[in-house]
Amino acid sequence: LTGPIVGPGWAGIAGGTPAGQSGNTYRYTTSDPMASYLATLAVGKYQKETATGPHGLPLTYWYRPGKDDAMMKVIRKSPQYLEWLEAKFGPYPFPSAGVVIVPSESAMETQQMVTMGDFKAAKASDNENLWEDVLVHEYAHHWFGDTVSPTNWNDVWLNEGWATYIEALWSNPRDKISDKVWETWARGRDAKLRKEVGPPGKPRADSFAESNVYICPALMLHQIRKQIGDQAFFDLAKAWVASNRNTVRDRAAFIAFVNTHTGKDFTQLINTWLDSPTTPK
Repeated sequence: LTGPIVGPGWAGIAGGTPAGQSGNTYRYTTSDPMASYLATLAVGKYQKETATGPHGLPLTYWYRPGKDDAMMKVIRKSPQYLEWLEAKFGPYPFPSAGVVIVPSESAMETQQMVTMGDFKAAKASDNENLWEDVLVHEYAHHWFGDTVSPTNWNDVWLNEGWATYIEALWSNPRDKISDKVWETWARGRDAKLRKEVGPPGKPRADSFAESNVYICPALMLHQIRKQIGDQAFFDLAKAWVASNRNTVRDRAAFIAFVNTHTGKDFTQLINTWLDSPTTPK
């Protein structure tokens, strides 16, 4: 990407690896495939901060001085988050990472440059955990969603289920929430969501990206983890990413991979969790 070209005092930010600046022109490059929904572009009076992540990974943070100072305390912990993710899911799959803060109440796993909303409705210091959880979720997508993307939107659960479960794996120990307590909470939400917007494997166009494609498949992954144990589960997760890097995959591919890798038949469990109108037992 050549550009964006911006006025004096402004910066142009995009996904990919920073490839230099010539005057008011900012350049970015990528050698990895990028789904169109994972591209980002931001222009504004930003200040840049650089850091180093695991294994010398270049990190770039873009923020607005005086507006984003509180959130930057969380963003500067990115090396810690990425190190934790690598320990569980294998090497970060891209040559650089970063965050750009924008005026939004949401966030997006835009490739190599997470687009992080400033969450103006949540400015109190006790919301640092919220920002942390969101950022870990979006970084997790670089393993599950960015380097391995869904074939079509029917399988968006394959992105969001993993990222949501990983977010819980991060936050639950910090917040002293046991697996049992989390599962009880998640089952309650799951039952409500299936009733209101349907199962995660058949998302409706009029309710796209509702919480059913986040929480319901996260619970499904938890069931697999309980059946095969922690070591086998995280081995499975690492192998899924390593074997499918820079590809698109669907439900059938995931089921086949899980069955082959574990030596067990999880076809019924996965299909039931994705298609049942009520929460499976």
